[in-house]
Amino acid sequence: MQLFERIKVISEGVAQSQTALGKALGLSQSKFQGYLNAVSEKNLWQYLPKILELHPQVSRDWLYFGEGEMLVSGDERVVVKQLRTAMPPMRAAMSRGQDEAVDEVIVLRTENDALKNKLIAALEDNKRLHEQLARMSGDSDFMHPADGERPVPGARRDGMKE
Repeated sequence: MQLFERIKVISEGVAQSQTALGKALGLSQSKFQGYLNAVSEKNLWQYLPKILELHPQVSRDWLYFGEGEMLVSGDERVVVKQLRTAMPPMRAAMSRGQDEAVDEVIVLRTENDALKNKLIAALEDNKRLHEQLARMSGDSDFMHPADGERPVPGARRDGMKE
């Protein structure tokens, strides 16, 4: 079934008439009926989101692709209606916020680089201080513990207290 045929099914069933659906889409009756053929159906694509908004019981997959059932079940209908209601404001907010998001990512990357450099410096200081302490104590195990961790003073290598 082609797109224009699916729109006809909706207009004659769910929307009550072609005139009613055309009017709800902001089209004159003649213009809407002019789109309901294989040659002009490409003009209908822009109206599909509005049709789904007007008739949330219609399956998006069926309307767009002719797949599955025409109508969604009751539970699905509630979820679909909520999603369709939320989508336009979300899309608008996303497009407005896109530039701000890019700017925020740049700032966060700059802050991340600065923190990474501070961490590297702190690790180098820690290593230097660790080496100094090992030299001062003369404890070679302090500098190179067997298990990769600094030994606990008063503990044997097996972890037991002396």
